[in-house]
Amino acid sequence: MKIKLIFILLFCVTCLFIGCENEAAPTESIAGTEDAGDLEKGFGYGNWLEGNYALEEKFGTGIMNKDVDLFASCFWNDPNFCFVTATGEVVRGYEANREGIVQLFETFETIEVEVHWIDRWLVGRKVYAVGEASFRMVMYDGTVVEYKEVWTDGRMKVKDEWVIFLNHAHMLVE
Repeated sequence: MKIKLIFILLFCVTCLFIGCENEAAPTESIAGTEDAGDLEKGFGYGNWLEGNYALEEKFGTGIMNKDVDLFASCFWNDPNFCFVTATGEVVRGYEANREGIVQLFETFETIEVEVHWIDRWLVGRKVYAVGEASFRMVMYDGTVVEYKEVWTDGRMKVKDEWVIFLNHAHMLVE
C-alpha cells in the first residue's frame, strides 16, 4: 500500500512540474523546438494561427446560425473523433457528433456564444487550445439555458483545413 501511494505521489509531483513548466501560458506559441521557423516550414504550418482563427470563426458562425453542415465541418470526419460534453457525456465518432448537433439545433431556437479567452499551442503537427465561453440558449417554449464552460481542443490539419479531433468541455459552477 505504501509503495502504491509513493508512486501516486510521484506521478502527481511529476504532473505538477510538467504543468508548471510555463506558468505564464502564452495565447499563441510553438512548442517542441528551439527553431520555430524550421518547424513551421518543415510541416507547412506557417499559417497555423490564421488557420485556427478561421476554424474558430467557422465554429462560432456555425453554432450561432444553427448551420449543421458548417458546424459539423469543424470536427474531424472520422470514427475516432471524441467529444466529452460539458455534462460529462462521451460522444465517439463524427456521425454520433453530427446527430448530437442536429438534436441541439432542433431543441433550441437561438444559441448565443461569447468566447472569453483562448490560448493556443502548436505542438508538432497538432494545435492544442484551451478556452472559456458562455452560452445562452433559448428553447422553442421560451426556457432559457445559460452556462459557462472551459474546454480543451485537439486540432489538426486535414486536407488543408484545420479540424477538431478531440474536444473536452467542462461546465463551470457559479
